[in-house]
Amino acid sequence: SNYQQHPWLLHLSYKLLQNDPLITSLIELNPFENKEPPTFIRAEHYVYEYASKNDSKNWWKRKRKGEYFPPIELKNPSLQNFLSQYGWNVPKNNDKSSLK
Repeated sequence: SNYQQHPWLLHLSYKLLQNDPLITSLIELNPFENKEPPTFIRAEHYVYEYASKNDSKNWWKRKRKGEYFPPIELKNPSLQNFLSQYGWNVPKNNDKSSLK
């Protein structure tokens, strides 16, 4: 599938770009706590399989399938329009301080 079929993933990424406390509480360690959030987020598509019994140091092996979605940023109008189409409140402003 692709991100168009899972718009919640772009919404989650958008909230991570804002360092939204509700969303960052979902992850064990927020590397951006008390710091500026990342400017860009991207998603890569991998296929995972169990590693062989002979591979004692790895549980998984993975193969990169490609880009899931390209780097996105808060001020990207296409991202804002995409999220707005699904009813999410997205400020049409490039100022990060208005997004908190």
